[in-house]
Amino acid sequence: MSNMIKSTLNIGEKELRIEEGLLPISSLFFYAENPRIYSLLQASKLSQTEIEAEMRKFDHVKQLAQSISKVGLIDPLIVRKSDMAVLEGNSRLAAFRILSERDATAYGKARCKLIMDDMSDADVDTLLGQYHIVGKKDWEPYEQGSFLARQVLRGKEPEDLADEYGIPAADIKASIRNYEFMEEHHIGDVKTWSYWDEYLKSRNIKRIRDDDELKDQLDTLVIKQVLNGSIERAQDIRKLSNICGVIDDRRRGHIFVEYLDEEIAFDDACEQYTSGEDAASVIKKCKSFKEFINTADTRSCIDSMSQSEKKSFDYEIRKIKLGLGQLS
Repeated sequence: MSNMIKSTLNIGEKELRIEEGLLPISSLFFYAENPRIYSLLQASKLSQTEIEAEMRKFDHVKQLAQSISKVGLIDPLIVRKSDMAVLEGNSRLAAFRILSERDATAYGKARCKLIMDDMSDADVDTLLGQYHIVGKKDWEPYEQGSFLARQVLRGKEPEDLADEYGIPAADIKASIRNYEFMEEHHIGDVKTWSYWDEYLKSRNIKRIRDDDELKDQLDTLVIKQVLNGSIERAQDIRKLSNICGVIDDRRRGHIFVEYLDEEIAFDDACEQYTSGEDAASVIKKCKSFKEFINTADTRSCIDSMSQSEKKSFDYEIRKIKLGLGQLS
């Protein structure tokens, strides 16, 4: 570790001694508790060799290797000296391991910040929170939820985390709620996070899920339809919320029942809900569209559209005019 530059690193209210310089990548270990590794691989169950083999498969690691080969390493790895674990920069370590196979001389060492002082679990959490909850925020929402949930398991309250990271406690609770739902139902596709955020924050859906029997049936159905693509977009969950909201409606309550019993598809349930709207709802939507289309911002946006965008817009307006003509 010659030619290392001594400095300090602030972690919360602590100032830790560090040494910065080049370290052999062969001496470094993946930190299995890092939320990115943990969420992608459930890495506490894997060896270092297995973690590296899996990390190499990820597109973001391959892209990172290409970037490093072209412009070099921008951010140094942060390493805990006591066990040489890479607390921050595990994807970069995997990228260097890939590159070192091509050129061990150029990529056999990586620039690191080596933390010399002992660190508690709370110190590590604070460090990672500074980087990924408050700072550059390059973790997926699922990874952030995993990180926050594990801190709560260690005894911290959401309000404490809110004070530490400057985030509303309600947002932290929602993040943990979404993560725990995905874990409970073994949902491995982290890209579906936004679906569950919409699903769990809906009051209409919550009212259904307050009934344990309906909750299990609805959860199972919605998870299946999100994963198989029947519910195509996260915002479509808002349509589901509308369907759940008519459960007590004498005229339209059957839509929810038939959807839940899988007698009708999700799209059919949405269509039945829309076609059953009352006059007040139709008038309200017409008024909203009138106000929207006549705002200065909307007009400005239309004027600045590209040729292809304007073509698509004109097509939609023609369809609207056609529909209006059929009403008269």
